[in-house]
Amino acid sequence: MDSFFHHEILFRGMKVASLLRDLAGTWEGSNTRVDTSGRVLDSHSMRIRINVDGVEWNQHNTYTWPDGRSLEFPLIGRFVSPTEVHFANSRIRGRLWVSQDIVLVNWSYIEQSSTNLWELMSFPEPERRVRVWQHTRGGKLEAVTFIDEQRLK
Repeated sequence: MDSFFHHEILFRGMKVASLLRDLAGTWEGSNTRVDTSGRVLDSHSMRIRINVDGVEWNQHNTYTWPDGRSLEFPLIGRFVSPTEVHFANSRIRGRLWVSQDIVLVNWSYIEQSSTNLWELMSFPEPERRVRVWQHTRGGKLEAVTFIDEQRLK
């Protein structure tokens, strides 16, 4: 995949993987979580702003539900290599990394240590990304989340 983000970011003198650079910007879309029988558990809109500055990964998530509720939180990370970021906040901790033309993410909720989430992120178009989360608890699949997002100009 050719990079559509036009400046280099260096980590300890090495170029950061283009897929991680290309995540910078503002993304907006929908988030739908279903249980293992296909029943919708949650659906909301989301806006994610990502800024990559040197070894710092700064992300701000805003989730908004149809009834007007919203949730906002920052997610701060650090590059540990040109292809991997470790992150944490008061809710979650985890890591993201590049594997060929996809981004993989693994995280868990701090207050629910038996939970584990795996995310697969792909880019069908340069200004569009799709993501799928697998939610597990105690080693069992509980839910899957489908996310479809567009980059805002």
